[in-house]
Amino acid sequence: MSGRAVRLLHIADVHLERPFSRMAPEVGARRRALLRASFERAITLASEMRVDALCVAGDLFERDSATVEIGEFLRGLFARLHPIPVLIAPGNHDFYRPGCLYDRVSWSDNVHVFRSHAATEITVADGLVVGAAFTTAKDDGWLSLPRAASDRPRVGLFHADLVEGRTVESRYRPVRRQDLHDAGLAFALLGHWHSALLDREGRAAYTGSLEPLDRTECGERWVHLLTVDSAGATSEVVPIAVSSVVEVAIDVTGISSAGELVREIERRIDGHADDFVALVLTGERTGELALDWPAALGAVSVAVASVDDRTNALGDWQRYRSERSVRGRFVDAIASELEQAGDDAAKRRLLDELAVGLAALEGRQALPL
Repeated sequence: MSGRAVRLLHIADVHLERPFSRMAPEVGARRRALLRASFERAITLASEMRVDALCVAGDLFERDSATVEIGEFLRGLFARLHPIPVLIAPGNHDFYRPGCLYDRVSWSDNVHVFRSHAATEITVADGLVVGAAFTTAKDDGWLSLPRAASDRPRVGLFHADLVEGRTVESRYRPVRRQDLHDAGLAFALLGHWHSALLDREGRAAYTGSLEPLDRTECGERWVHLLTVDSAGATSEVVPIAVSSVVEVAIDVTGISSAGELVREIERRIDGHADDFVALVLTGERTGELALDWPAALGAVSVAVASVDDRTNALGDWQRYRSERSVRGRFVDAIASELEQAGDDAAKRRLLDELAVGLAALEGRQALPL
């Protein structure tokens, strides 16, 4: 059978309503608003491109924190796309179960949610889209795909973990490239990986999350336009993220108060309001910073998404020596050894032990000097 080419816009791992629970509430709210704005840009792009369908490969929202309000937000956006079909294959974070948010929203008739764990097909223009849903948060069963029963081009839409070989263990519906090929798929539109991958030879793609979700997500991310017909498939990627992971390192040596530290951070992150700012603090804490470091960190966390504390408080460590406490006894023991140390290497080793020991007693991590 011959027919016109089918054009599909592929996105995944949007994670609307992500709690960002390790961030200050203000920072988390800003990140959630950014995710909504990025998703709206993807919807606008689908409309402008006049694609044959918008395909969402799972984790559209966070099931545990998504409310009817976010469902209405999605309903309105998808209705704006009408009559362009919206196809959704739920993932492990938005898995389908009867009565879940996917059932509680009155979707416009252009929205199709794959609700079955088993793969099913839906016609899109002159092609077929094969999709399946996660129905639990974890699924270590292999993705099972029906073989082609039509000569129309078939595209897979799944939230799945692309693996090599049958011996690989995965809790997120593993599938091999060979399985995709054996099912006669022209291409597989996948979700689950938060960094983008376009495997033209393997005929599979992950778009990555629309925006970085934590400090580790430094890879590429985009939306993916797939054009497929009886001759094969071609791909085009369109970056739409407005934020990236930005690491800002600040040496606190010489900074004596929390207010001074916050002002320095604000100066350094100016212009990065939409970025995922990962702050790395190094150096030696003295003065107020050494005396009340937890409070200083609390003030810092309001401005950034994550804080990696690599500081130490050795600047005034001698004052702990007279304390009648575990810390005092520990510092006194190290100080006595330092007085007897015969060379710089031995002193350095003892200072390393002191830094790590004080960090442990304060309930934080520290890198050796």
